[in-house]
Amino acid sequence: PVILSAWSGHGLVLNSAALTALGIPDSIRDPMGGRFDRDAAGRLTGLVEEYANYAVVAPAIGRLIPDSTMVRIVRDRAIGASAMGVTSIQTFLLSMEPERAARVLLAANVPVRVRLVRTPMTGPNGRLGGWEGVTLGPRDTVSGTKYILDGTPVERLAATRAPYTDRPGWHGRLNFGPDTLRVILQEALATGDQPLLHATGDSAVALILSTMHSLAPDTAWRRIRVRVEHGDGATPDLVPHAVRMGVMVVQNPTHFALGGIVPARFGPERAAVYQPLRSLLAAGVPVALGGDGPINPFVNLMFCLVHPNAPDEAITMEQAVTAYTRGAAWAEGREREKGTLTPGKLADLAVLSQDIFAVRPEQLPATTSVLTLLGGQPVHDAGVLTGLR
Repeated sequence: PVILSAWSGHGLVLNSAALTALGIPDSIRDPMGGRFDRDAAGRLTGLVEEYANYAVVAPAIGRLIPDSTMVRIVRDRAIGASAMGVTSIQTFLLSMEPERAARVLLAANVPVRVRLVRTPMTGPNGRLGGWEGVTLGPRDTVSGTKYILDGTPVERLAATRAPYTDRPGWHGRLNFGPDTLRVILQEALATGDQPLLHATGDSAVALILSTMHSLAPDTAWRRIRVRVEHGDGATPDLVPHAVRMGVMVVQNPTHFALGGIVPARFGPERAAVYQPLRSLLAAGVPVALGGDGPINPFVNLMFCLVHPNAPDEAITMEQAVTAYTRGAAWAEGREREKGTLTPGKLADLAVLSQDIFAVRPEQLPATTSVLTLLGGQPVHDAGVLTGLR
């Protein structure tokens, strides 16, 4: 059995042996928001896109891995994050059903605070439940609901208003159409639960903003803090609408290092305004930064300072650190507890191995934490406290 995964996380190719091993027959129906590619005779080709991966393949692979291995993987990743000075992680786990995700996180006893975001899966007839009653440990929370509206430019699945330059006539694909997005946002308004909407193409971003505008005034949306994850397609004409509706953008700067992919997909003119950062901040859009990629936050900070895809969108270190800390706490709705070093807040902090405000951008990835505190207690010590004893 062979599985080839797009590094973007939005596509898989499985050979026939892998499809058989995972119990995926030619007769399987596409889940809502996903697609199993088929040949002219209706047989699976092995190409799997979006929710066909998230709802079918990833959980099937996950079921082959014992809890003990999952616990070790989760704990090792969290320990690595703590060693980099990370004290909070907002994440979702696609390879595990909700109850198992909670069980694994509890058993892992990770040295970071975890916000587990709900990710409802889908079947051929719609959304599947399963998140009711899921709880975690005292340091952790379950809140927010994430929906993946489109893919990325890497596999040409970002939904765009203009066609792809290197695939004429192709505009990518929305996983959920306007009617479904409308229901998602109506539910968020009714429950007050924060929606986290993955959108990388400008068509996906435009649809979010127009649907919000048609459903409620900006005051209603500001209360629940709608998050656009990535927001790469927040083009200049859409930014004023994002400001008016109170949308926040959560960007992941390692995605700025896509090399020649963005110009190839969109051409130089569109590429120059793709993945905005500085212009979002200048317009007043709330921005948070996260690490969807390497666990090293200082790699992300480096890309903020240079923005290789669009240098005019680079920002300062102070802006980047603020977005990574205070902005991320605001994105979680916990800015009163963390995000800044203020009396009365959680004493979650890190002492770094070098002054990140003084070194050159290319030196930033070498930064580590020499001491990480969670609630004032050490959870990572590179010998600082040991040397004092």
